[in-house]
Amino acid sequence: MDLDVPQPHSIWLVPKGATFATLKKCIVDLADHTGNGPFDPHMTLLGDLQGSPTKTIQRCTDILSGSGAISTRVTGLSRGDAFFKSLFLDLIVPEELLVARTKLCAVLEGSGGGGFQPHISLAYNETSDEYDPEILSVLGQNFADTTVIMTGVAVVSSAQNIPIARWRCLDHLSL
Repeated sequence: MDLDVPQPHSIWLVPKGATFATLKKCIVDLADHTGNGPFDPHMTLLGDLQGSPTKTIQRCTDILSGSGAISTRVTGLSRGDAFFKSLFLDLIVPEELLVARTKLCAVLEGSGGGGFQPHISLAYNETSDEYDPEILSVLGQNFADTTVIMTGVAVVSSAQNIPIARWRCLDHLSL
């Protein structure tokens, strides 16, 4: 894959270690329930970018590399009707991350920058009505007021028009 050629991609912040493993198990279990396939735990910083991934990687290096791990806090479990927001953990993020996101929007083609609702998706689905209330209750309790430390930035071949099974990490940077 030629990363100099414009193509759909996204910027994700990713946790590691035990947090990654816990979230990944939850995502895999829910994917088995929905049939929509698992994905790696992440918070999308910017999605559906259309420029060159090489340029995105460079801008992420310039703006985010060396900033240190980013502490986020889960404020609740939410459901929605959008495929990419059918079941997710709402997050509070530090102001520095919002500033960095604004800087990335200013220098990346197709970022749009629209509204930003920091979250970690647990499942992608056409409807949020399919989830067992008991499972939702347990998930809500398990993740309530949890701190999630984001330790890396991933530039990923992912977008709304790319099937989940074809999502691939193009590059990874440590924070």
